[in-house]
Amino acid sequence: MSAREKTFREELDNLIKEGDNLLIAINHMIDPDSFKNTYYKNNQEKYNNLIKSLPSFINKYEIWYSKSKKVIKFILPDRLIDFNSAYKHPSKQKDITFTNYDIHNFILGIQLSKEEYRYVVVNIYQQQLNILKAAKKIFSSKLLDLKTLVQADLFDSEIEVAGELAKKGFLRGAGAICGVIIEKHLRALCERHNITITKKNPGINDLCVILRNNDVIDIPQERFIMSCADIRNLCDHNKGIEPTQTQIDNLLSDTKRIIDTIY
Repeated sequence: MSAREKTFREELDNLIKEGDNLLIAINHMIDPDSFKNTYYKNNQEKYNNLIKSLPSFINKYEIWYSKSKKVIKFILPDRLIDFNSAYKHPSKQKDITFTNYDIHNFILGIQLSKEEYRYVVVNIYQQQLNILKAAKKIFSSKLLDLKTLVQADLFDSEIEVAGELAKKGFLRGAGAICGVIIEKHLRALCERHNITITKKNPGINDLCVILRNNDVIDIPQERFIMSCADIRNLCDHNKGIEPTQTQIDNLLSDTKRIIDTIY
């Protein structure tokens, strides 16, 4: 198992653990008396310790959702719509009912009757958590195409080569290699998300626009990648301006950040 695959598995395990804790938290939040009587009726000390350790569902859910959504999009893209719909129902909510209530409504403090409210929101969140757990099973059973992880490991090796060039003073060469890595990574993203590239010989900026238009990256990510492309262009074109050591050091770390966090 590569270091990258190990890290990914650990992060997924942590997300599932956080999700389990949030499930306990939302059950307690909605009906604390019933929760206590069901699970901790005869153990006040254990109950008190649990309550102290529980996360705030309202404060922590959005972070968990954002991280989990990226995992689902990467491993189990055919369930992404279901995962997102649990957070915010796609239909217009002129009237909020049992059929279109969602976690977004819950966070805003919108409630149905007590029994419906409790039943609906817990089951909606449980569905999200189950999708995340299904993603882990798919990853573990090798149904995931591990080409992405292998490719990322190769990119790491290329970044190391670029780093050695930079240490020896070959700054332009190091920057050029980083540019090639970023471009290959963006092309792989297009392939992974079944995006057709119509432009002949697109550059980094062109690929960024394509990926943003297809909701693979957002505007801040696009700007970040394009700033790396600016340094790469400085290395590729002799305009009398030399890249600095700091610029190349930053480009090396930023290139690794791109392949590690944008997928």
